[in-house]
Amino acid sequence: MARTEIPATVGPSVLASLAAERDNRVVGALYDEIGLSYTAVRREDPRIAARLRAALAGCKTVVNVGAGAGAYEPAELDVTAVEPSEVMIAQRPADAAPVVHASAEALPFSDDSFDAATAINTDHHWADRDCVSCGGSPDAVCFS
Repeated sequence: MARTEIPATVGPSVLASLAAERDNRVVGALYDEIGLSYTAVRREDPRIAARLRAALAGCKTVVNVGAGAGAYEPAELDVTAVEPSEVMIAQRPADAAPVVHASAEALPFSDDSFDAATAINTDHHWADRDCVSCGGSPDAVCFS
């Protein structure tokens, strides 16, 4: 990876943004390599799907962080997927939720944009597991 010279006048928020961009490239690159046949071997686990739907009862809008190919996106909800890997995005079905190319560490949404957040089998890839904040709300579902 090429080294970038950062001027001394760059503040912490710019440095955090650069670090998140780097992390997005690293995780995206990982799944760009190992995710080539992901949908051929990975399917929704009905037990996790049932618990997810129960946990999301009463929610209308959901952000699915680390969405991959979209296995855990209840069709009855307004889901926005977030995925750093272009290879994984390309494997999403045509009728899948809309996807944003981004990482957990740099979500491009303002606070309180969604009723709930989900992260299914993904947080072990995050550089910063504390990066996703739900504004003190318990409406976050994470299965690892």
